[in-house]
Amino acid sequence: LHELRTQQTNIESRLKVSLPNDLSAALTDGVVLCHLANHVRPRSVPSIHVPSPAVPKLTIAKCRRNVENFLEACRKIGVPQLGCFLGCRVEEEEEKTGFEEREDEDCEVLDVI
Repeated sequence: LHELRTQQTNIESRLKVSLPNDLSAALTDGVVLCHLANHVRPRSVPSIHVPSPAVPKLTIAKCRRNVENFLEACRKIGVPQLGCFLGCRVEEEEEKTGFEEREDEDCEVLDVI
């Protein structure tokens, strides 16, 4: 839990954002992840789907696309594939949108920054 809070603080300071205490909820739509990848290597994620005032929640397809773009950027940056969100996945059902985290896995992209 301490490591998770440390990573959250790291993300917040680098992106100059404030994330909710539930980090998985903040990462669910892939927006923060894409911005994080672009912070590490500018333009590594060329297009990010973001919520708007008119449509405050992204569709599951747009969330999935953001996460896929993030993972592709991680590969380009050089993050080992097994180290990047091995323990996380986007839920298939929209009402369960989110990440499932396994306690024994860390996302190595955070080590890159």
